Amino acid sequence: MNDRKIEYYFLKNLLQIALLGVTIILVSDISLSFHNVSAVTIDTIILVTTLASFILLRSNKFTASVVTITTIPLLTMLYQAVTFGNNTIPLTAIIVIGFAFSMLLKGQLMWFMHTIAMAGIISVFYVQTFHPEAYMKQDANTVMATGITYTVLYILITFSAAKLKARYDSIHQELIIVNLQLTEKTKEIKEQNEELVRSQEKLSSLNQILEQSIEERTNRLIKQSEQLLNYSYVNAHHLRGPVARVLGLIHLSKIDPSVDLPFLFNKIEHETNEIDSIISRINTELEKAGKAEPVSKA
Repeated sequence: MNDRKIEYYFLKNLLQIALLGVTIILVSDISLSFHNVSAVTIDTIILVTTLASFILLRSNKFTASVVTITTIPLLTMLYQAVTFGNNTIPLTAIIVIGFAFSMLLKGQLMWFMHTIAMAGIISVFYVQTFHPEAYMKQDANTVMATGITYTVLYILITFSAAKLKARYDSIHQELIIVNLQLTEKTKEIKEQNEELVRSQEKLSSLNQILEQSIEERTNRLIKQSEQLLNYSYVNAHHLRGPVARVLGLIHLSKIDPSVDLPFLFNKIEHETNEIDSIISRINTELEKAGKAEPVSKA
């Protein structure tokens, strides 16, 4: 039904107007000329046909609705045109029905219905040529002139409407194609945007991991620097004393040949053991720190 949205809207309004109009005509015929059984019967047939067509349209049977609302009134108008030749309303109604063919139908069905209508109009005037006086015409030539006028008028109106409708359908189809292309493009852009969002999220996650890794490395470097500073402090203060005393004892042995060598060696040994103890303690602390916070390889 989406492809026939305009046709559906046009037919719906046409049926609503027809229901109202035919009802008014039927009521007026019953009230003013109830003795005219033929007119009342035709009005009733058209009213019932309109109701049936409206029901079919509500049931989403568009083509059946169009055929119903056009075929039965067409045949009724042809009958009325042959029976009451002095009345031009049936022929005018046939032209209106032909216009509806062009607006509501497509393809072979539209041309088939036009053929029926054209054949009907020709048949009406063909019958009238045999008895022109019965249809209030002067002679057969007058009937033929009137017939040609109505035929040309039918062709002009219906085929112009058909051409206009064909152009509308072409533009509508182009718009559908463009809309589909835009939908596909929008979908493609949406997918690309989602891919960019995922890439951005992945990059953000990697940045967070990198920042965390840099922060951890920085903290380890700071602690290692603090350990090195602490080692330098220990080396400068704890080792300096024993080393200075050893150097002093060695210097004393050089300036005083009579120094007590066993006492001197004992002192040097004592200071050397103290240096070794300090170095061992420093190594132990550095090993513990290294095991507690190992430096990862990147």
